[in-house]
Amino acid sequence: MPRVLTSKTGVIYQTPVEELHQLRTSSYTSTVKAFNDLELLADCYEMAIDIEKQDNFVLQLRKGACLSYDIEKHLLCLSFDACGYGRDKRYVEVEDIKNILVYADTSSLEIFVNDGAIVFTSRVYTTHEDNQIRFMETAMDGNVHFYELGKIQIETK
Repeated sequence: MPRVLTSKTGVIYQTPVEELHQLRTSSYTSTVKAFNDLELLADCYEMAIDIEKQDNFVLQLRKGACLSYDIEKHLLCLSFDACGYGRDKRYVEVEDIKNILVYADTSSLEIFVNDGAIVFTSRVYTTHEDNQIRFMETAMDGNVHFYELGKIQIETK
């Protein structure tokens, strides 16, 4: 995924290029608590979560691929079952989470946390039927902006 790199107070921030917004085909906005009522099943999507009050959460990004946060341990974890094909988890200590931006396509996840100060990138291997997105556990407050994404058109000469 093409990214913009910036440096602020000695930290490298990674953010997706703005041109990716042109791929949006539909959008949904919800609170975190009401998000599961949308029953979303998408292969390619962008999801922005603005967190107002953080708490523990488990967010299923694909069947067997979850992003979770343990507020007591300050541990953010991206974990996989069989869909990770040998990769089981990646984690980072983070004091607090202000926002999360997720880009997913048919075989990859790109996750940007706290405006891109923390980034996870991984391949995943799931089928369309495994692509339900939902909060499995959470007590946090915030808003979710969800966008289904279309395909990139490549012109050939």
